[in-house]
Amino acid sequence: MNLNNLSIKFTFLLYLFFFIFICENNLQSQETQTIKKIIIEDGLDSGRLLSPPTEKKNERIKLIPPKSILEKKAIEIKEKEAIEIKRKAEEEKKRKELEAKQKAYEEQKQKELEAKQKADEEEKRKKLEVKQKANEEQKRKELEAKKKADEEQKKQKELEAKKKADEEQKRKELEAKKKADEEQKKRKELEAKKKADEEQKRKELEAKKKADEEQKRKELERKRKAEEKQKRKELEARQKADQEQKQKELEAKKKADQEQKQKELEAK
Repeated sequence: MNLNNLSIKFTFLLYLFFFIFICENNLQSQETQTIKKIIIEDGLDSGRLLSPPTEKKNERIKLIPPKSILEKKAIEIKEKEAIEIKRKAEEEKKRKELEAKQKAYEEQKQKELEAKQKADEEEKRKKLEVKQKANEEQKRKELEAKKKADEEQKKQKELEAKKKADEEQKRKELEAKKKADEEQKKRKELEAKKKADEEQKRKELEAKKKADEEQKRKELERKRKAEEKQKRKELEARQKADQEQKQKELEAKKKADQEQKQKELEAK
């Protein structure tokens, strides 16, 4: 920005200088048309110089100095021009040096700014990578923790289900065993009762038989054989019926035992 301002100012001054120079030349050219020249020769007297008369009011009189003075003035002008050229050259040199320094300074600043910007971007990128990596690691740990918790929960449910199934199986086995024991007990009780009833009936029958036989023997001796035969047939029939009854009971018991064993096997 400083270099640009200097360049603008220098350009403005240059244009102003040319403008003044052109204006001055125009004025001088106009004056030469109306000014009357008077050449002054070299002299040592210091008398007054009288102004010649002018024909018009707008006419002016211009005094021309002697040649020695003009030469001296030309030399002074050349020296001033040389000094001015040298001054301008030095100013141009200083301006270029200043511009070079300013440009080098701006380039250095630009490089520093770019380096700082690059360093800031690199730092931001590294921070973003670290943050992203930390987030990914956190998500991975959370996923692993959730997976582990789900597996633990699944195992716990499986263990609970297995425990419940085992308890249910044991309960069913105990119930089946209890039921089998109760059925076996009832069956034994029934068998014992049946056996006792049969024994009681048998004793009653024997007692009745003995009484009948004694009575019949006393009363009807002659009918004894017929009655004995009849009784024998009845006895055989009863014995056969008893044997059939026992056979049925044995088969029923055997079938019940087989069903019991089958239930126990199915329960296991």
